[in-house]
Amino acid sequence: MEVAIVIGLVVAAVFVLPNLLADDKTKLFRRVWSSERARPTDAIVDAQHVAVKKLLAMYGVRDGDDPHALRKSVASLMADALIFDRKHPRNGGVEVTAVLARHIRIRFPNIGADK
Repeated sequence: MEVAIVIGLVVAAVFVLPNLLADDKTKLFRRVWSSERARPTDAIVDAQHVAVKKLLAMYGVRDGDDPHALRKSVASLMADALIFDRKHPRNGGVEVTAVLARHIRIRFPNIGADK
């Protein structure tokens, strides 16, 4: 009986502790990853949009910024997303960098153009 309890605690610690101890950025990157990997429903798509919106706000990516400031903010976000992807190589074929790039291209279609 004690062995089963110990095994259960170890398994719970392996799956629960990383989520509890992670910072907000990592939690949002995980939410983007898991929502992209899951079967799409309205709730999952909405959760992904909320997570991306929070990440954009966290990194200061705003629509009204000049193109240089916007690119700098996006570069910082994408660098951290790339670090997240490299830290988690067993991603099931889903890379957070690609998901964020898709959202950024949709929200900011003229990000590469100078005025």
